[in-house]
Amino acid sequence: MKGCAAVVATFGQRYEAELARGYLEDDGIPAAVAVDDAGGAYAGLTFSPDPARVMVRPEDFRRARRLLVELGLVAGGSGGSGGPGESGGADGAEASDRG
Repeated sequence: MKGCAAVVATFGQRYEAELARGYLEDDGIPAAVAVDDAGGAYAGLTFSPDPARVMVRPEDFRRARRLLVELGLVAGGSGGSGGPGESGGADGAEASDRG
């Protein structure tokens, strides 16, 4: 995925983010995963609560978010549905997108 990216969801584990990316790409939405885990070498030793981020193009953000909510991978509601750069969860906090 080239260009600017908006974080559409965050997850506690790499596999959750990869699963979400797969669903997005199956629906025709280019997506990428970035994880703060030293390439998997230190998967359990990250300092951020939700180190795995799923990113999409800003123009795909709303469609991607809607799909992830419909699939139950992220919480719905007002949290995170505001637009690019805001991933949020059920309480609007960026670190609570587990489904």
